[in-house]
Amino acid sequence: MTLFNRGPTRPYLFPELEKLRGIRVAGSSDLSSLGRRRQWDAVIDVWPEDRRLVGETARLLRDRADFCFYVSSIAVYGDFGRSGLDETSPVVTCPAGFYGAEKA
Repeated sequence: MTLFNRGPTRPYLFPELEKLRGIRVAGSSDLSSLGRRRQWDAVIDVWPEDRRLVGETARLLRDRADFCFYVSSIAVYGDFGRSGLDETSPVVTCPAGFYGAEKA
């Protein structure tokens, strides 16, 4: 298992795992630590609040991972105060640029 993140928060966690450092910011990402020759069985992407970053990373890894998954958050749902939410539940309809709308 390999973790890819910026690394400043709790870098001591998971000492047994390989850690790659980089930055994902719209317009100035540094994904170079992912290398060009690396292969992964699966990629699980959990962070980007900007959907362009999801696409950028997916394009970089599409030929180097058997599976790519993007896991969003509860912020995508219009009403996350009720139980039983799933992929068919209504999503937030606020203006673009808002965190929940970007995740949706």
